[in-house]
Amino acid sequence: MKVAGIVAEYNPFHNGHALMLEKTRKLLGATHIIAVMSGNLVQRGDVACMEKHIRARAALENGADLIIELPAAWAISRAETFAMGAVSLLDATGCCDYISYGSECADSALHMKCAQFLCSVKFSKIIKRNLREGISFASAREQAVKEVLGQQCADILKNPNDILAIEYCKALLANDSKILPFAVLRQGAFHDDNQTCGAIASASHIRKSGDYFSYTPQNAHEIYKEQIEEKKAPASIANLERTLLYCLQNMSKEEIALLPDISEGLEHRIFDAISKHGSIEQITAAIKSKRYSHARIRRIILSAAIELDNQSAYGIPPYLRVIGFNEKGRELLGVMKNTARLPVLTTSAQLLSFGGECFNTECRATSLFNLSCPTPIAGKTELTTPIVTV
Repeated sequence: MKVAGIVAEYNPFHNGHALMLEKTRKLLGATHIIAVMSGNLVQRGDVACMEKHIRARAALENGADLIIELPAAWAISRAETFAMGAVSLLDATGCCDYISYGSECADSALHMKCAQFLCSVKFSKIIKRNLREGISFASAREQAVKEVLGQQCADILKNPNDILAIEYCKALLANDSKILPFAVLRQGAFHDDNQTCGAIASASHIRKSGDYFSYTPQNAHEIYKEQIEEKKAPASIANLERTLLYCLQNMSKEEIALLPDISEGLEHRIFDAISKHGSIEQITAAIKSKRYSHARIRRIILSAAIELDNQSAYGIPPYLRVIGFNEKGRELLGVMKNTARLPVLTTSAQLLSFGGECFNTECRATSLFNLSCPTPIAGKTELTTPIVTV
């Protein structure tokens, strides 16, 4: 058994994802694939386009074997925390041999070299010096890497998937993990690319165009079609405008200061924007700067809505929550009975008993997602939606 782990959002699952799974099996020789997947909220600070069990089914129908959920507190965190949560879950299965990921440069040795430097004391000293010049963290980091490792390493910090790959490697180092990185050359449409390449388009293009059929696997079409016809998809954060405004307008400056990723007095900027503007778009525009990206601000707003604080994603997730599996996934679960270093939760009863505040947060995230659907979904679906079996 050779087990590969993949970190994904599948927002939605498309042909590029299917190709990635195929290459992981072919190039790496993986016999089983575990996907750690974001739930109903995603890292760009948004709701997922479709409910997590729907996205999991599409993945299981097209090459993934076991889907484990990345809890919301980690799923809507900055890249470093997102990667730490996901890699920690793969490591906690006790049976994952590789983490496979798409990359613009496809050089896992280079990713690890950068990661080792970014974890060093030397980097900490240089980045502090660079930040004093008033430039953004990304620019300061790139300058530090160029100074010590050279232009080749600095160049990969311009690529979104390479940046995330380095974060995976940093998480492997932090966990002292035996999992090995395996980079697959990303082909076709790139991250957030509006261009298409044959039958491949980015998830961003698919969401913006509303075309959930031209660039997705044939056997996922009925899954997506049913959701769209029943007005359960595509979900949109625009449908949450008043809900989010209500949450923000009832927060004190002190409460805002306790939200995740608040630093350097950002709570003052957010509080002032909330006081002056009556739409999320206006509030976000007023807060944004070179240092504070739209995605970071959106994540903070969603964090407020589901009652996260700056300790919610501290450390690693407390459990391995199974969203779905196929026959090979069932084999993995059998192995994990003996190897897993975190509780493996598959039922609502287990989640209620062992999930604690992490699962309570997941319930709030799903309730928020349900309100973002074209027709709001009623009921406590986090407790009633069954595991996907293929």
